[in-house]
Amino acid sequence: MGRRSGTFAAAMQYWGLMLAYGLLGCAPLWFAKRLARVLADLVRVIDSRHALRVEAAAKDRLGLDAAGAKRLAKENYRHYAYTAMEILRLARMPDEAALTRIRFGDGLDAVRSAKSEGRGIMLLTGHMGNWEWCGFTAGRYRLAEGVVARPLNNPRLDAFLRRIRERAGFEVWSKFGAIRRLFKTLSRGGGAGALVDQDGGPRGLPGFFLGRSCTTMSLPVEVAVKAGAPLVVGGVFRDREPMRFVVRLKRVRRPDPAADAEAEVRRLTQAVNDDLGDLIREFPEQWIWTHQRWRHGRSER
Repeated sequence: MGRRSGTFAAAMQYWGLMLAYGLLGCAPLWFAKRLARVLADLVRVIDSRHALRVEAAAKDRLGLDAAGAKRLAKENYRHYAYTAMEILRLARMPDEAALTRIRFGDGLDAVRSAKSEGRGIMLLTGHMGNWEWCGFTAGRYRLAEGVVARPLNNPRLDAFLRRIRERAGFEVWSKFGAIRRLFKTLSRGGGAGALVDQDGGPRGLPGFFLGRSCTTMSLPVEVAVKAGAPLVVGGVFRDREPMRFVVRLKRVRRPDPAADAEAEVRRLTQAVNDDLGDLIREFPEQWIWTHQRWRHGRSER
């Protein structure tokens, strides 16, 4: 019975996605935007417990007052709905049309130059902006040949999402056993990507994120240090309205070959956290504040 229930639930999830694909992915854009806003506002009211968590985190991490935190929570829930709508529309949009909706800020030339040095480049981002459009951009601009991603529990949903990711011309690697793929890609001068904004667990590297103690999964940084590859933090963010995006890339950071490897991992992991924090402060409504990011923090900064 458990397996049947699981199979039925997976099928319902898939057909629910197909319904959303029709409503948000294929409908006229003006209608999809309006529907996304309505659904987001409705979910925020129903999901008041998590909305209050967003408000509390915004007050504590960003120093917002009550009114500002409430506005951020409202825009944050709309961000989730817009993100889903944008991913579904990307699934049916020709590459050439999708690329016209992306503009670059500063940093593209520096990243391309760093990659051309032959040591590869590690591209790091988080659950901010639209991470699926981020992967599409990295692939189409030949910045990354592969990204690490956790497979979804629902195989049909995972296959749907994998098709979107792989259409850009890069591979999707399971987080299980990703070390070898990351190192191999960097060693041959390629680009690799990973998301690094989640709690690192009790064994994660201690550090700080948005001024609060945390632990961080430092594996991508460790691989980059071992390979001698530069790192850069970036993301693809909504540019004033849904379906318009701007790419933000922070400074390229290089491991010091003369330094102690462990010390370099600690230094660069914290630098990555700081760069992610800067982007979140720039686009505060476009990060998933409901993450338990500071669950294993130990002290204040």
